[in-house]
Amino acid sequence: MKTEKEKMLAGELYNALDPQLTEERTQARLLLKALNESREDQPEERLSLLRQLLPHAADGLWIQPPFYCETAITSPWAKRCSFTLPLWCWT
Repeated sequence: MKTEKEKMLAGELYNALDPQLTEERTQARLLLKALNESREDQPEERLSLLRQLLPHAADGLWIQPPFYCETAITSPWAKRCSFTLPLWCWT
């Protein structure tokens, strides 16, 4: 039997209140808060937070805060990719 996350990623109906999904959303919000409140002189901290939110991102990805997403994003991102506008992502 598939987990609710597996159903979600497969585009099937799923329970959004599943404890695992709820915890992942909570963790993503905490990471986003830290990222969006970080200062310009903290590039290493920002990169560390981005790596936690985007674990499959290629080297060279940079997103200038503010950045918003619902959970950690599991899709790969291109090398040397940069976003400087307010960015909203949903899985």
